[in-house]
Amino acid sequence: MWIISIAIILVTPCQGAEPGQTIEQVEKRIREVRSKAGKSDISKIDDIEIYRLAHERLRLENSKGAPALRKAMVDEASERLDHMSGGRAPWQDAEGGWSCMAYRSRVDDSLQPCAIFLPSGYHLSGKKWPVDVVLHGRSDGMTHASFLAGHSKNRKPSRIDRVVLEVFGRGNVAYRWAGETDVFEAMEALWNRETARGRVKLLDPDRVVLKGFSMGGAGTWHLGLHHPDRWTAIQPGAGFTNTIGYAKTLPDKLPEWQSRILTLYDAQASSANACMVPVVAYSGGDDPQIDAARRIEQSLKGWTGNPPLRFAHIVAPGLGHKMPPDWEAKVGEALAPHVAAGRSEPDHIRFLTHSVRHGKCYWVEVLGLESHYAPSTIEAKRNGVDGEGLVVSTKGITALRLILGESKPGSLVKVTIDGKVVEANVRGDSKGKGLIELAKSGETWSEGIAARKFITSLRKKPGLQGPIDDAFMERFICVIGTGKPRNPIAHDLAMSRLQAFRDQWRTYIHGEVIVRMDTELSQKERGEANLILFGDPSANKVLADMLPRLPLKYVGNDFVMGDSRFNSAAHLPVLIHPNPYNPGRYVVLNSGHTFGQSELKGTNALLFPRLGDWAVLRAGTEGGEVVQAGFFDEDWSWPKSSR
Repeated sequence: MWIISIAIILVTPCQGAEPGQTIEQVEKRIREVRSKAGKSDISKIDDIEIYRLAHERLRLENSKGAPALRKAMVDEASERLDHMSGGRAPWQDAEGGWSCMAYRSRVDDSLQPCAIFLPSGYHLSGKKWPVDVVLHGRSDGMTHASFLAGHSKNRKPSRIDRVVLEVFGRGNVAYRWAGETDVFEAMEALWNRETARGRVKLLDPDRVVLKGFSMGGAGTWHLGLHHPDRWTAIQPGAGFTNTIGYAKTLPDKLPEWQSRILTLYDAQASSANACMVPVVAYSGGDDPQIDAARRIEQSLKGWTGNPPLRFAHIVAPGLGHKMPPDWEAKVGEALAPHVAAGRSEPDHIRFLTHSVRHGKCYWVEVLGLESHYAPSTIEAKRNGVDGEGLVVSTKGITALRLILGESKPGSLVKVTIDGKVVEANVRGDSKGKGLIELAKSGETWSEGIAARKFITSLRKKPGLQGPIDDAFMERFICVIGTGKPRNPIAHDLAMSRLQAFRDQWRTYIHGEVIVRMDTELSQKERGEANLILFGDPSANKVLADMLPRLPLKYVGNDFVMGDSRFNSAAHLPVLIHPNPYNPGRYVVLNSGHTFGQSELKGTNALLFPRLGDWAVLRAGTEGGEVVQAGFFDEDWSWPKSSR
């Protein structure tokens, strides 16, 4: 994404704070408050701590405005500490202006910021308010401090008719990977805060609009089309929806394992899901990024049948890469009918996915695919043509779950799936809803015990489907070995990859990688997190313990992956696989994100995976030259050509 800053940074000292406070004094006061805090105070202290951490991070960054930002962070933290000493937290109730809060990310235990606008009259209104989730544009040099200062209480947005949540999204990663997780964690944090304050009923979960411009537009296309059931409507402005053609530095032809996986990254590949969520797109007529919406429009050309499309593309003639207030108002007018109608669960679903990572749409959940990254579709109707049951048609899907709501566990429901009738038993879930699970073998669909056995077997399933980069969307811990490596050159490559990952995560993803020595990793941590293991089994005791249950063998001075054998002094294995300690989590060998610093510094259209599920890297080369790479089959076994 080309550089665009959507926030004017107003750095104004907070009123009422004790003058002359230093960061050391703030740190001491926070420690004292934490030592006496009750459970209900933790979120308030985190809301203060985020300013101290933002100040600390500025020490690592060479920012032109750093001195003013550091002062702003100290002033706001001091003022909030003063309020807490009086038993108050007014920033959590502020109306008519921005207020920033923090939440602790499950990905890396970091505190992350988000900004909230509550309209005037919110608390006493007694009504449900619509919520805008806003994704910011790219801004080089964006930090926690610049985001917090840009949403100070002194800024008074003109919005008066809705709650607004602006998401930091891990900075400039286009709301992918940890940035995608960040959006949903920020939403959860808002709902949790309002629940704790006794006013969650003021938020309307059925009138949530996702919107953003530039990089935020790219994120809106991505999250809107991959999670269409989460939004009342989406409003993307500009952005990108494809990688090839947009990212000018890429060759016309990528390696097969990279080009195949672009369907996971490119929103254009999921254009068909626009039938499940209203879209009001905006572009400047002279903005090259108008191509984002036009690509989606072209993909939808000739759309027929139900559900019908609710798609509008508003173009501002003669305008470049900007969205002036008058055009924002026109877009708002187009959105208004969708917001007024609200989100409702449809009886007819038509959904496309390329990965079970993005496999849920209302009451349909795709649990298994014939082949990841190929287009797979499901169309499902409740109350079929004969007046009862469900009618389902699929392509490329091997397992699915249908959520029935009112149906009682133990009852039978007729499902006509791909032209054949299955009498399906309804089982209950923890929320009291009825579920039907179906699995396919050959051309035959089964339900009940047979389906459950298939679904729970070692297969690619939601949250456990790869590729390597997927491991960094949930909690992960990097584990370093304390033993003696068998091959120093390969070990040096593994350690250099870890160090690069740690540096890049700190600089570009605004957190700290959690690292443990193999002797420090607790039994609880072995099962609760994705484990990222660096080194070989001679160096890393955790890897040695897992090795018999992984698709990797060490034989003498070699290791074997599939049907290929490599000298371990000259090569390094990389892979992702279900964690033997907990099959609901991953284990990854010798890799952080598969893209690197040059991609993180450039357009964020470049942050697509550079590897699939496994690879062999050449030791002694910078970063590790790729010798082989590819994907595991759907049952996490080596593809036939690699066995």
